[in-house]
Amino acid sequence: PATESASTDVNTLDDYEEGTATASITTTSGSITLNASFNTIKYTKVGRTVSITGVLYVDSVSTPGGAATITGLPFANGSAKSNVAGVCIFAVTLLATATTAIQGRIEDSATGIILEKFTAGASTSIVGDIQAGTQFKLSATYFV
Repeated sequence: PATESASTDVNTLDDYEEGTATASITTTSGSITLNASFNTIKYTKVGRTVSITGVLYVDSVSTPGGAATITGLPFANGSAKSNVAGVCIFAVTLLATATTAIQGRIEDSATGIILEKFTAGASTSIVGDIQAGTQFKLSATYFV
């Protein structure tokens, strides 16, 4: 239904929603701008479970630094520490210095995906490897 119809029976599906959310990438300094035609995250919410998919294209960068976070998730992740969610990310057209191991996570209570690369046994910021033309294809499931 268009609005939730709460039920007293815990086994009744009374919370289902599909939609889109507009993503952006924030950085500690500088900026990364997404292409307005490729900045949409699609989602399905069933009860407490949210599944997302998206294809994001970077239009431009302006001396980005620090951490990179994809913002604009449709719902905040749950607040329990056990709710930290991994994100499946495929990235193309990164700078040559980028590693092939890209990782993303949604921290508890967050509405964004922290982007990192895994190099020499440690996670580090990927912000310096993002350039105009970089594409991120992502998928995740998390709990609200």
